[in-house]
Amino acid sequence: MHCIVLCDTLYATGVSRLQWYRMTGRLFRRAALFSTFITLFSLAWSIAHRNSLSIYTWQEAFAVAAILVIAPSLALSSFAYFWNFADKLVVYRKSLGVQGLLLGLVHIGIAIVNNGIASSALTLESTRDLSIVTGYLATLLFVLMPVATSGRGIRILGGKRVRLALRYLGYTGYLLVLAHGALIAGDRWLRWLQTLDPMIPPATLGAFVIGVAVVLLRIALFVSQVHKKHVARA
Repeated sequence: MHCIVLCDTLYATGVSRLQWYRMTGRLFRRAALFSTFITLFSLAWSIAHRNSLSIYTWQEAFAVAAILVIAPSLALSSFAYFWNFADKLVVYRKSLGVQGLLLGLVHIGIAIVNNGIASSALTLESTRDLSIVTGYLATLLFVLMPVATSGRGIRILGGKRVRLALRYLGYTGYLLVLAHGALIAGDRWLRWLQTLDPMIPPATLGAFVIGVAVVLLRIALFVSQVHKKHVARA
């Protein structure tokens, strides 16, 4: 089930602007509770792995939280397709996506304070350069998503094109985020897999595994839809 609450649809069904704002605010507040819990969980995980609390820990915690909060924003459509119980949760996708973006922006802000803004030209010849570029591109794509769902965006693109835009922007941005994380922390993940020391794995590795699962779930949905079409034509 693909369900996006669009302004024009709400107005067509008699929902006033005030009711729409109240409904959106309620969804956002509920999603904020989930986001807060995930952020605290990510911070605790990072502290447990690093055995310290530093600016690097905060930087990592907000990155992990962003990945984990955006994960259900993307995955809820797939969950609703395979399992009916998730239908009623689809309305939280936009709120979770926006809050995941905000967490990502906090991560970027801490990274800039911690490491400074890249002043040299990006040549894409180093892992550092590639990680910076993938991070910038992912952020740009995620910023475009709320722009697409604005009133003007919906009027220009139409509901169907907005849904397609959100899908492609969201998953492309998410893949770039996963690539960004792998480029930055990949060596640390390999060291941990080889030694299993400390006992608790890196929080970024856990977030990466969950992110890959979200992408694989979307691929499973696509395969199922194609299979159903072939069966229907047969």
